[in-house]
Amino acid sequence: MSWLQLIFSGLLIFVSVASFSKSELSASKIVVFGDSLSDTGTYSHVAGPKGGGKFTTNPAPIWIEIVGKNLGLDVKPNRFDGFGQPTVFLNGTNYAQGGSRILQETEKNPDKPGASAVPIATQVGYFLVDNLKFSTNDLVFVQGGANDLFVQMNGLKNGTVKPPEAIANMVQAAKDLGAILANIQNSGAPKIAVINLPQIETTPRVLALDPQVQGLVKTMVQTFNSQLISETERLKVKLVDFYSFDAGFNKEHGKYGIDNVTAPACLLDVLPNNSSLFCSSKTLVQPQADETYKYADGVHPTAAYSRIVAEFIEQQIK
Repeated sequence: MSWLQLIFSGLLIFVSVASFSKSELSASKIVVFGDSLSDTGTYSHVAGPKGGGKFTTNPAPIWIEIVGKNLGLDVKPNRFDGFGQPTVFLNGTNYAQGGSRILQETEKNPDKPGASAVPIATQVGYFLVDNLKFSTNDLVFVQGGANDLFVQMNGLKNGTVKPPEAIANMVQAAKDLGAILANIQNSGAPKIAVINLPQIETTPRVLALDPQVQGLVKTMVQTFNSQLISETERLKVKLVDFYSFDAGFNKEHGKYGIDNVTAPACLLDVLPNNSSLFCSSKTLVQPQADETYKYADGVHPTAAYSRIVAEFIEQQIK
């Protein structure tokens, strides 16, 4: 099958999602590994003074903070890091960093320091250095893969990666995430929830691209998610099917009070790096856009969608 055929085949994924029982949901702490979708403030020492702090319509909480609050647990960042500033250790249990890939280092511009974005594998290493092993009462969330996809998109744009190679690289990324999950499991964590990729092909960032590229992005996302199913089934790790929820939400967003699912709520032209990391109530496209738009920037959720996602994930793990 050619890559074009793969694009339009849809690669439909149906996931039977098991849940933790009520007794299994009790936890002494939440530990998080991931990227910007789970980062609760690694770069807030830089973005905070500018009104930002997290990848959303600040100062709203993101999904993992809401889940943590509902379970009576804090989910604070492990450190302040990046942007050429000294690392400050905060002793929080959220190791997620905006820009992180699964296994590889994120390419950086030495002339313009930005996000530190250590890989998820390194984040787990940080935790094990701090704690030696996981507690039986730890509830561990793992989420990633989007930045690996963006690297493939850049490679396709620059001509350094061909479509079949990009798809194969996303399969490998899911396998790498599976190896990280096995490491977490072997290090004593009995309660692990891994969140698959959302419907990235419908984000403002991707909708601005050529339809053929949009189709390839869809294939890469669904290929990654399909391989991740195999990894979680092999390890008997809880999979939260964010993709299916996200796709369903887009079809009936109105009933959630969300009017716009295709454009950013933040005025990206006035924000550093066009990123919602620096977005606040003063930089919205219109008043209350944080409550009526799905996306803060090209890919990250607003305050409103963060609450909706948090409720979905909490229902899944319960």
